[in-house]
Amino acid sequence: RSFGNPVSDLGSLSESVTLYVSRASEKLRSQKSYAGAVSVYIMTSPFNKEARYSNSKTVSLPSPTDDTMQLVSVALWILKGIYKSGYRYQKAGIMLSNLAPNEGQQIDLFGFKPAISKSDKLMSVMDKINRKMGKQHLRIASMGYKQPWAMKQEKKSKGFTTKWNELIFAS
Repeated sequence: RSFGNPVSDLGSLSESVTLYVSRASEKLRSQKSYAGAVSVYIMTSPFNKEARYSNSKTVSLPSPTDDTMQLVSVALWILKGIYKSGYRYQKAGIMLSNLAPNEGQQIDLFGFKPAISKSDKLMSVMDKINRKMGKQHLRIASMGYKQPWAMKQEKKSKGFTTKWNELIFAS
């Protein structure tokens, strides 16, 4: 996603990556899927003539998961590895890949299949609260609250074709 204003600090990039991973992992859980790999990318503006930089990295997970905290941890580790100070970043993003259904996951070598973990229960509770109270009501702390990097949307046009409450009615 593009930022409203270019950002140069690792903290702002970390907040945005955390937000994107959080949204993606919620979708994973709603689709009853796990991710087996996490990719992160960052880039400066392609129109910046003097200082351009872009990089990305993908890491395979030891076992597939839909846990927001685990996925955020891996994504932030990747971000720290590809981040270079001194640049004004215009875009950051994530991709979850090697998706698989959460049912029928292969058990370990000794046939041990763990019961529903604390993590699964926590993610379920977070999703229920966020559905009831509104998006991002409960969030991972590294997501931040002020988000000065957020995309500017003051002049955004209405979503006539995608949102029922923004349909135009003729009388």
